[in-house]
Amino acid sequence: MSRLAFVLFVAALSSLAQTTTSAIVATVTDSSGAVVPGVNISVRNIDTGIRSSTTTDGVGNYTVGQLPPGNYEISGEITGFKKFVRPNVTLELTRQLRIDIQLETGSASETVNVEAETPLVETETGQLSSTISTREITAMPSLGRNPQDFRLLVPGVALNRDGNAVIQGGMVRKDPYYIDWRAQQ
Repeated sequence: MSRLAFVLFVAALSSLAQTTTSAIVATVTDSSGAVVPGVNISVRNIDTGIRSSTTTDGVGNYTVGQLPPGNYEISGEITGFKKFVRPNVTLELTRQLRIDIQLETGSASETVNVEAETPLVETETGQLSSTISTREITAMPSLGRNPQDFRLLVPGVALNRDGNAVIQGGMVRKDPYYIDWRAQQ
């Protein structure tokens, strides 16, 4: 009986290691480049309306984790500065995006909207990820409609001579990939 409990415990721990959420990290500075502690940061999922909040630490850093993939709006505000808003930040599965904020001096009733693209390069970790949208999947021809074949659309994925998918030259089946946010091995 204790052996079964141990096996279940190990299985539960290994399932925790496979994360399906993402995070947004950054530093908040003023127009001179000095860090701004105590800024109220709000990250709102545009699709669901769910909001996560945090405050920058003593060196102006913030992290908002455990975010599901989706479209987000990031805002930051503190007395003495204009409110910062950056809409349309697309967060993909298991990404950690850096969205630095630069506040401008002014009243909180004034808002600075930033219209910019989300960075394409993962700057926080060495991790590579890519998302293939439902629209892309339905628009592409696929023999047999095997979801495993869509891995080959991601840059860095190729078939080796044995027909196995190899990611960035790594070992066969070493790197996880996700279908509907579930890890595939």
